[in-house]
Amino acid sequence: MIEIFDDRVEISNPGGLPSGLDAKEFGTKSVVRNPVIASLLNRADYIEQIGTGINRIKNSVKEHGQGSVEFYHNNFFIVTFTRTKKVTEKVPKRLGIKLGDKLGVKLGENEIKILELMRDNKYITTKELSEHIKISTTAVDNNISKLKKKGLLRRIGPDKGGHWEVVKK
Repeated sequence: MIEIFDDRVEISNPGGLPSGLDAKEFGTKSVVRNPVIASLLNRADYIEQIGTGINRIKNSVKEHGQGSVEFYHNNFFIVTFTRTKKVTEKVPKRLGIKLGDKLGVKLGENEIKILELMRDNKYITTKELSEHIKISTTAVDNNISKLKKKGLLRRIGPDKGGHWEVVKK
């Protein structure tokens, strides 16, 4: 998932570091997660040199001189590019603007984020939503209730094993 904010860009992917690589070795040792795909991409010239990506990203950001990059890894692998210069243009809320205008429904910032996350992952849990949006699980539940009442969200199947459906009107 790619999230664009006024002060940073975050790229996140489920899964931590590949097995065989611990946090102390990150950026200094290369461990291929999927050797078949890496080999294919290398032969197709989509990979310049296996194992150099992290350092090349760090060097490019440093060379550009207008921000920083941070890497986080736990259950997700997250790369955050932070801008040092203030961005003068507001980043549009792609789903919120389109969906809210289309339906004539006013949506709050958290409601928009919930719909975007559910559109990207229909199996996302309340806990995962809470962690992404940085609000409590109770607040997530309240926002989900509002979205259901507005007819924008529907639960398909049971709480465990079911999934979310973002309703298109």
